[in-house]
Order: sequence, then C-alpha cells, then structure tokens
Amino acid sequence: MEFSPTKISFIGIHKIIGTIIFALIIARLVWRFINRKPNSGDLSLIHKIFSRVAHFILYAIVIFIPIQGTMMTQAGGFNVNILGIISVPKIIATNKEMYPTFVEFHYILMIILTIVFLLHLSGGLYHRFIIKDKFGAWNRMSFWGKN
Repeated sequence: MEFSPTKISFIGIHKIIGTIIFALIIARLVWRFINRKPNSGDLSLIHKIFSRVAHFILYAIVIFIPIQGTMMTQAGGFNVNILGIISVPKIIATNKEMYPTFVEFHYILMIILTIVFLLHLSGGLYHRFIIKDKFGAWNRMSFWGKN
C-alpha cells in the first residue's frame, strides 16, 4: 500500500489491535502458569512432542512479533502507544536504513505465525474429526469443552 493518510490510519488501528492482543497473550500465559496443565497422559509421545513444540513456537512468535513490531516502528522514527494512549519507551533509536529490514522480518514472522497456527488448527481438527477426540484434546481446546 502506498504511503497515504489511509495507510497511516490502518497502521494506527493495527498497533492498537496488536497491543490488545499482546496484553491478552500475556494474561493467557499468566493463566497457564497459575492453572495446572490438562492431563495428556493418554496421548502418544509423538502427539505430546508436536503439541509442546507447536505451543512453544506459537507463544514465542506471538510474544516476539509485538516486540519486533515496536522496534520496527521506533526504527522508522514513530512512537508506539498502548491502546493508542500510553507511550511505550524507546527501545531502539531511529534508524531509517534498518527500517525496511524490520518491515521484511515482521512480514516473515507473520507468515511463520500463520503457518504454525494453521498446523495447530489442523491438529485440533484431526483430533475432532479423524480420531473422534479419543484423547479429549478437542474438548480441552474448544471454548465449550470441559477440562
């Protein structure tokens, strides 16, 4: 998208939504550490490994993307505000030469996040429809399921 007032508006909305999602992810991590993990004793070792790796990658990326996005924005000479209100302190100096590299890296991380999310979703659908949730994984993942 070419530089325009519309693009600036979209980026502003993106930053607000991004900071909200980042706050929700931090809350989710706190929740996960406070509450015990569901029993996965019946799962095969390969299921447990894939599950742990997928969760680790998902959490790492969703935590790193907003930090990297903040650095990208600040390298471009712009401020980052949480919910559009509270200004985030500078963690990187303005560096217009590095800005395009940050933008490209941000895009690559988004692609990786999308792929890992789709793999994770596929795993959930596999549990639900192929093996008929014999381990209760879908039930634990769904909003209406029981832990």
